[in-house]
Amino acid sequence: MKSFSQSKKNVILVLLLALFLVCNKPSDKTPWIWQVEGKKYTVSDFEDAHEAFIFLMAQQLNRTPEQLKPFIENPELSGDPRLAKLLEGLKKENFPEIYKRILLINHDADKKGFLKDEKIKKRVQFLQQYFITSLYLDEKVGIEGVNVADSEAINFVEAARKNNPNLAAIPMDQLLEEAKSNIRFRKLGEKREEYVSQIRDSYKINTNENFNLKEYLNKKSDSGAEPEKKEKAENTADK
Repeated sequence: MKSFSQSKKNVILVLLLALFLVCNKPSDKTPWIWQVEGKKYTVSDFEDAHEAFIFLMAQQLNRTPEQLKPFIENPELSGDPRLAKLLEGLKKENFPEIYKRILLINHDADKKGFLKDEKIKKRVQFLQQYFITSLYLDEKVGIEGVNVADSEAINFVEAARKNNPNLAAIPMDQLLEEAKSNIRFRKLGEKREEYVSQIRDSYKINTNENFNLKEYLNKKSDSGAEPEKKEKAENTADK
């Protein structure tokens, strides 16, 4: 069974997406909290950033924002000190320093022309595409409508215990919650794949007959391996 702490590696992606999210947000009429280089950031900006940050974190940890809230209220439940520290920062009273740091770094990057670099532009473009994909699928096929029966969760736990006898030491009620989460996200994935299939059927994708993508990727792979082969050959000749 996938533990809560195993997903901590995905936190980096969350931070990257959050960094992208807070850039260039339009102004509003709520009171401003901070002003950086003449640009004001308001209560609305702060609330939206906090909500989005929790949404992104929940997505990367295979939880809904509602499921993540108990872990934010009591980070020690995560079972991992590093993740607990990050979850502590998601509390609204602790979020200002994280948000302020993101704003300052964004302003420094903008001032120094970081976003004018073509490579960076392409990366940001992909992050935007990825982020829109996540939001769109969450809107169209949300986890709220995915239900898991107790019997499904029990069967899941029993199968997991057969594969991992160590799970027998963990109380059933704790395992059931984790099992329901795993099953729920598996079902959600299946529903989203069905929705994506419908999208594929709605649009025509034309493939360039004069370009062989597989051949191109094979050549890239071979060219990347050549320096290593050459170095090994030279080392063998020296011996």
